[in-house]
Amino acid sequence: MNYWFSPKNNAFYPKALKEAYISAGTLPDDLVETTEKVFIEFSGMAPAGKARSANDKGLPCWVDLPVVDVTIDELKSGARKLRDSFILSTDRMLVEDYTINDIPLSYEQRKELIKIRANFKSWPNEEGWPRIELPFIPSWILTEAVKHGYVVPVWPN
Repeated sequence: MNYWFSPKNNAFYPKALKEAYISAGTLPDDLVETTEKVFIEFSGMAPAGKARSANDKGLPCWVDLPVVDVTIDELKSGARKLRDSFILSTDRMLVEDYTINDIPLSYEQRKELIKIRANFKSWPNEEGWPRIELPFIPSWILTEAVKHGYVVPVWPN
């Protein structure tokens, strides 16, 4: 057992650093011994909709995140931010001499890019918006958009 877990701090502490924690006065008083397997399982990214917590024995466990009620205005605001982020991240692709791997965009690529941008711009006018899927983005456009700051969202269906 190479790790401790502190339920109070919801954090792991490597035993190898015990003296450093003691010297710094940061070694918690509620440590529970845990295994390498538990450390690996609970020190990474939590499964979707879960967060790390401590069970009644003080060991880490996954718990459901609370469901957050979002107002329609908040959902619309978030949708507009997603739309605006995509448009902004693809603006530079419209420059005449824009290249991908030193190859200029073809006429077909430019036409597809303009169509996808138009889809995003008109997305708020579609029936059921904002509770509808985001417009489809072809992978080559998505790759370029991400290079320019677009963060692929998790959008409610």
